[in-house]
Amino acid sequence: MRLGRLVETRNLSMAALDYEPESVDLIWSEGAVYILGVSAALRLWRPMLKPGALVAFSKLTWLIPDPPAEALSFWRRGYPGMEALFGNLAKIDSEGYDTLETFTVPRDDWWTDYYTPLRNRISSLRASGEVDCDLAEVLAATEQEIDLFVRYGDSYGYVFYMLRKT
Repeated sequence: MRLGRLVETRNLSMAALDYEPESVDLIWSEGAVYILGVSAALRLWRPMLKPGALVAFSKLTWLIPDPPAEALSFWRRGYPGMEALFGNLAKIDSEGYDTLETFTVPRDDWWTDYYTPLRNRISSLRASGEVDCDLAEVLAATEQEIDLFVRYGDSYGYVFYMLRKT
């Protein structure tokens, strides 16, 4: 089956979606819900979703109830809306959705597909000798994130949430 005729992609602001009421079957949002926050995104999407429509999103989430202070401090600056799994699940429920499934992206996937290539790119950029002050700042912050993940990566991760509009 060719799905291209059934799928529409649009480049829009998450805060300015213009779909007709109850016209959308599925919203898929990887890593972008933090822009609005879980409650605001789900509230915004709800009117445009058909009854029983599905929502899938991923969000950086605390995996333990008491995260290490250093990790908490780092992510409060860079990702202030980060919450624990139970907090996100409560918001999902209060916005009128059933959680069908959640899973955490495996830690090894971060190393293989994200942090290893990122470390290699940082090394390559530094070796080039073409790192200005602004880029040096970005590289240092990225290395701090990688180091944090080495030490505390079991306390947080991306959780994938699969929901149905009730």
